[in-house]
Amino acid sequence: MTLRDSQNTAILIESNYFASGGEGNVYRIISPNKYQNYCVKFFHGDKVFSRLDKLEYMINHPLRIPSNTQYKICWPTDFVYNNSQPVGFIMPLAFSGSKSLYSLYLKDDNSIFDRRKDYGIRNRFKLLFNIANAISNLHHHGYIIVDFKPQNLLFSDAGQISLIDLDSIQIMLGDLLLYSPTAFTQEYAYPKEINNISQKKPCSKYWDTYSFAIVAYQLLTSIHPFIASSNLKTPGGDEISDRLDFMRYNLYPLGKNASKLRVIPPPHYYINLLPYKIQDLFEQTFDLDKSCVLMEDSVATLLESINNDILRSNPFREKRNQFLFYELDFLTKQLLEIFWKYHGSLLIFLT
Repeated sequence: MTLRDSQNTAILIESNYFASGGEGNVYRIISPNKYQNYCVKFFHGDKVFSRLDKLEYMINHPLRIPSNTQYKICWPTDFVYNNSQPVGFIMPLAFSGSKSLYSLYLKDDNSIFDRRKDYGIRNRFKLLFNIANAISNLHHHGYIIVDFKPQNLLFSDAGQISLIDLDSIQIMLGDLLLYSPTAFTQEYAYPKEINNISQKKPCSKYWDTYSFAIVAYQLLTSIHPFIASSNLKTPGGDEISDRLDFMRYNLYPLGKNASKLRVIPPPHYYINLLPYKIQDLFEQTFDLDKSCVLMEDSVATLLESINNDILRSNPFREKRNQFLFYELDFLTKQLLEIFWKYHGSLLIFLT
């Protein structure tokens, strides 16, 4: 298929898309050569028309990113047209060899990012450091991602990061909300501001910080930070069961309300093998009663952790299949947390 850019340059794209989503498909550009490191997002149907004003703003306000960074922000650079009608936009390709971060957090045995090994954890810290820097860049320019999740992140084996699907972001000009976010995912949402979306109120930087902390927790442990079980009820009498409920009611399994939980899955205790500043960062971020954390705090903590020599071996992950998941009473859970935190190697059979 041949499309046109805003300068009426003919753009030949591949016949088959290499990525697809609910709003459109993404195609590599065959020619001209000036677009060899770019691709086209082609919207389904007339979905592009609801985004025209925001996309025009983004195109007219390009991001300034140093050329030597280890991250890419796949920002729209121009519209593409078919029969003089806008059908999508041009954006940079991700780093060569990039894969979905979603696939990485589900696996332990990646040879470079092996979660069971010291070097693998350090490399995951480096990935998170690059992600945090990219988010900080967006915040500096007045943008809040809001729909931040592993599916919108790509990584390379060299540790490079690419942020994709950014056309749904929130755009601020000072204190003025120019464009509201058009999507978010509940299990990565910031509970204190989730009603802002329907009320057309701006979301703060803390939304992205909270979402980032969830992604970081998953990348380091393979589990969402609010997976647990309880017998608790909401004030309305409904059972607290899904992740958003646990997030709203401050039920972080390693936080101050851990004693209210019935079952804490053992993978959560792996956090206690990581540097204490990482542990503290998670606890502060997930406690809605504490002061909010900025991305700059995450950047600084991750940089220090990359160079930290106190990471311990991870028998928990290596032996995970030997654990039996049973309900623990409060005292047993507390003893387990203390023992795990100070000894770092524990194999328990609970009957």
